[in-house]
Amino acid sequence: MSPYTLCSPCPVDLLKCGGGRKRIVLDGVEIGQHDRCFDRGETIYNPWHYVSVLTRKPIVLRNGAPFHDRVMPAAMEKVRHRLKAMHDGDRQMVSCLECVDLDGLPAVEGRIVRRRHHR
Repeated sequence: MSPYTLCSPCPVDLLKCGGGRKRIVLDGVEIGQHDRCFDRGETIYNPWHYVSVLTRKPIVLRNGAPFHDRVMPAAMEKVRHRLKAMHDGDRQMVSCLECVDLDGLPAVEGRIVRRRHHR
């Protein structure tokens, strides 16, 4: 079990594997896909899957394997860089990432860019 594995908030009906992808299906609807790896010691992380962990442990954003050396989209990377120097910067960045889950990446990036232009 991965150190970042969490209990699923809902029971998964079926896990279908084929080729290089895992498909997670709930009530007949695909709710997720994950790349698979077959090489020993290889791990594939999708950092967006770990945002819920960050709400409880924001420091994982700096040190956690899914986020280590991960470059975010340009607008969010600038915000991340500025927030690193602040006392609660990790927590503020987590709030931005939670908005991505709710509103989508293009909408959040657009808000960041518009806010920077209004300053």
